[in-house]
Amino acid sequence: MASYYDEHDCDTDTPINSGRLSQVDLMELVRVLLSNGDSSGIDGLDTILMGGAEDYGLAPPASKAAIESLERRQITEEELRNELKCPVCLVPFDESETALEMPCEHIYHGQCILPWLNKTNSCPNCRHELPTDDKNYENRKKKEQEEKAREDRVKEYHDSMFG
Repeated sequence: MASYYDEHDCDTDTPINSGRLSQVDLMELVRVLLSNGDSSGIDGLDTILMGGAEDYGLAPPASKAAIESLERRQITEEELRNELKCPVCLVPFDESETALEMPCEHIYHGQCILPWLNKTNSCPNCRHELPTDDKNYENRKKKEQEEKAREDRVKEYHDSMFG
């Protein structure tokens, strides 16, 4: 049985890109990107290369109002004793710092979480989403939630009849 590379007539000794990657390396990269069975890997690569998240349905930044409404609070004595760390930078909080608390109750340094929320609307720890200013995204999210609720109702009805 011929190898994958033989079947596709790959010359494993010919370097491309000034000798940095061989055809085998590129074929392996393509296989990894397509390994999901869909195009999400390629979409992710396009997003990285082209810098555009909007075209791919990725989450937009959190709304200014949502960011401004985050609770600013002092770190408690218990949190100091437990050496609570910011999940982004992994530096322990100190008693003089004011931390930002997300609605999901994860706590961050302001300088760590604010740049993140200016790019995406979710908690980097648990993916809890904050509202956005993007009406299309909010409408799409609402429709997805309604569809999930409908599917749950159908499953519950089905289970009550046949379960």
